[in-house]
Amino acid sequence: MGGLLALGIVGCAAVPPENPAGRAESEFLFELAAAYRELAASEAEQYDWLDSLRYRHRALAATAGLVVEPSVPGERGLDGADLRRLGEARADLLSVLDSNARILAPVPAARAQAAFDCWAEQQEEGWQADDIARCRDGFGRLLAEARRATRSELVVLLPGGTGAGTVLVETRGGRQALDRPYAASASADGDAPPADRGTLTPAAVSGLFGEPLAAVPPPPASFILYFETGGEELTGPSRDLLADLLAEVRRRRMPDLTVVGHTDRVGAAPANERLARARAAAVARLLQEEGIPAGAVEVKSFGETDQLVRTPDGVAEPRNRRVEVMVR
Repeated sequence: MGGLLALGIVGCAAVPPENPAGRAESEFLFELAAAYRELAASEAEQYDWLDSLRYRHRALAATAGLVVEPSVPGERGLDGADLRRLGEARADLLSVLDSNARILAPVPAARAQAAFDCWAEQQEEGWQADDIARCRDGFGRLLAEARRATRSELVVLLPGGTGAGTVLVETRGGRQALDRPYAASASADGDAPPADRGTLTPAAVSGLFGEPLAAVPPPPASFILYFETGGEELTGPSRDLLADLLAEVRRRRMPDLTVVGHTDRVGAAPANERLARARAAAVARLLQEEGIPAGAVEVKSFGETDQLVRTPDGVAEPRNRRVEVMVR
């Protein structure tokens, strides 16, 4: 999952783009800000005020939740093999970041970006060989860690209507139980145990799986409509409930409804079977009048045989005079 610089001496390369990052990337931005603050402090100790200011402004932008891109090697005083090597490294970094490393591996991804900027800065200065090697090697190690995370098989336990349940993630090397909403497990090697990825935020899950989640249909919903005694007239509260029923149907691209009629135990069983079907058919007509295709509605009847409230024969129980509508 910029616009904070005002001093012209810093140069265009230090100004982050002025657009917000997503909430899914908040942990990445938090770590990135911390890494840039460390670089700013280190440069200040070496009296490199220009680069210290550059890193400080990047830290402020990340803290504000703004996108901060890795520095551009061509905007530093680099040429030849150094420029080519850093350009290829930046492209590699962006490829990993764009593969959801900001969400899947926020700490190494953020540290890799800061290490890259450090490498580019030290390479431009060109005289501190140990610092060049430290930043370059740190970048390579952190980028490899972030890349591994993007290539892992990620399992996330989504919450359901009555809780999240439990999922067991198992490899040849071990197992991990996910038993909390948004708990996550990553497996990059079948011979290694699954890695605990902690608990992702809903925003992170949406950032990772937005398209597949949008394609998942809503869970089934059930509605009970009650009727006045002896006929096909809905009670007042049930007429009001029709609006909620229709709203639920319209949430679905291809709705599938089952409408089941029931009666109480007043009257003969054959007559109650016909009455229950007539009630179900009446509800089906109401749905069709609201634009629901007839082919999407299945009508059934159980007469007096499937009571919501068990009663002896002849009892006029209002909760048994009903139509149940299942929306899928």
